[in-house]
Amino acid sequence: MQLIAILILFEMANDSMIQSLLVGKAITNYQKVLELNPNNLNAKTDLGACYADGTSEPMKGIMLLRDVVAADPNHEMAQYNLGMLSVKSGQLDKAIERFQKVPEINPQEAK
Repeated sequence: MQLIAILILFEMANDSMIQSLLVGKAITNYQKVLELNPNNLNAKTDLGACYADGTSEPMKGIMLLRDVVAADPNHEMAQYNLGMLSVKSGQLDKAIERFQKVPEINPQEAK
């Protein structure tokens, strides 16, 4: 529950120092989760998103997200996050590919 609160506060924070502090706390907590269970793909996905969107080490996040997709090509949130990052980097062909996969993975969300 604490991680969700941190991420919600991050989204709401307009101050870059506050965002940096919150991302750092989220990263620390996700790393603790992964120490307990290195196979937790949801935590690895969220950690990757934190690095990619909230730090000066976006490639570290992208590599974590790619690791998740390599372990489970049908991980919806990893595919979605990689799609969003592809849009941000101007790789629209890759973004389209990722975004087309998401409703295939979870058709209920496509409705």
